Amino acid sequence: MLEVILPLYVAFVVLCVFVFMSHHNLSQALHSLVSDFQKNGVELPPTFIEEMKEEMYNIVQDTVEGMNPPTAADHLMGALGQLVQMKLAKSMNLLDAVMPASGDEPNE
Repeated sequence: MLEVILPLYVAFVVLCVFVFMSHHNLSQALHSLVSDFQKNGVELPPTFIEEMKEEMYNIVQDTVEGMNPPTAADHLMGALGQLVQMKLAKSMNLLDAVMPASGDEPNE
């Protein structure tokens, strides 16, 4: 069981570090951009941040509006895909490695 959980925890920690480093790099890039603007005497309008927030909100709203809830056909195709995967795994004898036969005890 540990050999399954440990890699998941490691992958989660790596993902968290990646997100933190990406955020940190983006933050540094934005701070350097602002300092470059200030050095060159370029002044941003006071509504710049509000316009950026509004534009980001519009992008997210358009994306969410374009999403459709799953239909019966989507669920049917998902179930069909799982059945095909199980049949393929059974034909390749992969199910015995994942799920022991009934009555068999796992060797621990």
